[in-house]
Amino acid sequence: MSKDDLDWQDEFNKAQHSQLTAVRASAEKWAGGIAAVVGAFATFSVILAPQKLADMSDDGLKIVVLVFAAAAGALGTVALIQATLAASGSPSLDYAATWEIYRDDVKREAAAAARKLRASRHLTWGAIIAIVAAALTSQVSTLVPHSADSNFIIVSKNGEVMCGALTTRDGVVLVAGKPVRDAASISAVDGCGSTKP
Repeated sequence: MSKDDLDWQDEFNKAQHSQLTAVRASAEKWAGGIAAVVGAFATFSVILAPQKLADMSDDGLKIVVLVFAAAAGALGTVALIQATLAASGSPSLDYAATWEIYRDDVKREAAAAARKLRASRHLTWGAIIAIVAAALTSQVSTLVPHSADSNFIIVSKNGEVMCGALTTRDGVVLVAGKPVRDAASISAVDGCGSTKP
């Protein structure tokens, strides 16, 4: 065997003996990252989401956004729990036990910690996908104007008369696609014939 082969064999033996420590250190760092993401998501949910939902006119889309947001919160929380479990714990060291039993305990703990860390990473990706889905769904209502059941509205503004479907886009009220500002009166009508306000 060459010196290089012996060095690699030594590295392999060190890695085998430190596998539990390495997995737990990785899980601890991962848990810190997940905690930051879950914290940011929770802050957004409490501060910005209520206003964003209030601006959405489609109740069906609101429900979809809430479902995605709840899924993201649940997945993120379970991912954090799994990462924390992977980072904690210790093999059951019985002082009367042999080194073989200790070795087997360490290997079993390392495998269990690796499984929990893997699960945490998968759950985190699920949470990220749910967050993106919620964000995209909330944007749908701002990109597609919604009419008020095709009711026509006449708006008198400084003597100007506008008639058309009432819609909203980015929180701005529109009549026939034009923004409504300083309205003097708004009346629902059946159509946009010669009806005056």
